[in-house]
Amino acid sequence: MVKPLSSIEIAVLGLISGKTMGGSELQAIYQVTNNVVWPSRRSGLWEVAARLADLKYLVDRGDRHPQRWSITDHGIEALSNAVSTANPKPAVRFPIFVICAYLEYARDWDTVEEVLRAHKAAWENVLVTEREVLDNIVTARSPLVRARLDRSPHSGRASQLVKKLALQGQVGIASNMIDWAAESLHRIAELRVHGELPSRPAAPDGTLEAQMAKPAARLSPIQIAVLGLIGAQPMGMSGSDLKRHYRATSARLWPSEDHGLYPVAARLSEHGYLHDRGDRHPARFCITGAGIKALSEAVSHARPEPAVRFPIFVACAYFEYARDWASVERVLLNHRAAWLDVLAGEEQVLDDIATGRSPLLLPPQNHDPEALTARVDTLAKTLAIRGEIAIAKFMIGWVEQSLGAIAGLRDDMGELTRPPLPDQGDTPEEPVFQPS
Repeated sequence: MVKPLSSIEIAVLGLISGKTMGGSELQAIYQVTNNVVWPSRRSGLWEVAARLADLKYLVDRGDRHPQRWSITDHGIEALSNAVSTANPKPAVRFPIFVICAYLEYARDWDTVEEVLRAHKAAWENVLVTEREVLDNIVTARSPLVRARLDRSPHSGRASQLVKKLALQGQVGIASNMIDWAAESLHRIAELRVHGELPSRPAAPDGTLEAQMAKPAARLSPIQIAVLGLIGAQPMGMSGSDLKRHYRATSARLWPSEDHGLYPVAARLSEHGYLHDRGDRHPARFCITGAGIKALSEAVSHARPEPAVRFPIFVACAYFEYARDWASVERVLLNHRAAWLDVLAGEEQVLDDIATGRSPLLLPPQNHDPEALTARVDTLAKTLAIRGEIAIAKFMIGWVEQSLGAIAGLRDDMGELTRPPLPDQGDTPEEPVFQPS
């Protein structure tokens, strides 16, 4: 059984469907078009194309060296099936939200603000690039749409619309992230006037300290989320506790399969960041002094990673290959329903934080929710979940806008027709648009 196409495979196949190209040209054009929709290493694109050729979705024309790939009928059919039945999971995977949820572990307020300012600046740079790519789609200067409009104005209009919708989604996400960073900085400034960031939470009594820890390694978002969640529980967590609490809280910040959480905790234990209390079976993990130090380092030295990886935008960019408009609308409606479920879950998590019932929160010191430590903890979790909520609301609105735009084009030009294949003869090299 052939595996469904991944997002990077859809992006590469969709790009080559418009023009026969070699590896270097694929890399150059991808960087100024699809890389905005699905970021990828330049060196990995050739491997993707070679894999698609093995599946008979691409063919090497064989008259040149190095290879020049063209899409095959099997490739067109695979692309059509992929976008007609797309069921991308509506997961928000922004490392900054995980970092923000545990900013109470940062060294000081200056560190927190520096991380958020760097993230905001990085997203502002992304927004400039995305707007350039969007402008070149709207004005038909982009390699993504220019050739299609020349070969078939009818199908070219559909191609131009769906790519515009995909880029509008990207631009909206970037704008939301900039606004979120600005709001977070404002809320932090308001709380900062009440005093310096409290000392980081202490490890529970009876845990191993840093002497047994291996040299600090850079923590991944899932490791930060697991370490922070266990750190909030003085009595530690068993594997089943971890799965249950993670599903109800941190899964909103960094989605993960249940079966993947125990191995993450086990790896953290190997580094000395968690400790099995040893008085129960199964294991109960507690955070150690080394774990608190590692969490502090991760939050204090977070690097901006402003990449939007939403599979729905990749599928949308090549909706012109769908079987019909009804398939496109069905994919978007399913996606909207899934985001509505996500939004309901995130709003419940936010309510649990506001009422002090969330296992994400540290135990209140002396049961005083007004203590600065408790207020910082609550603010951190609130900001992270509000970021998730803003993205979910935007995605619901984006789907509704896309459905309206597609309905308008459908009424105007009739049923969707598949774009013609590019000329298989010698194709003159087109200049590649390079954004400034």
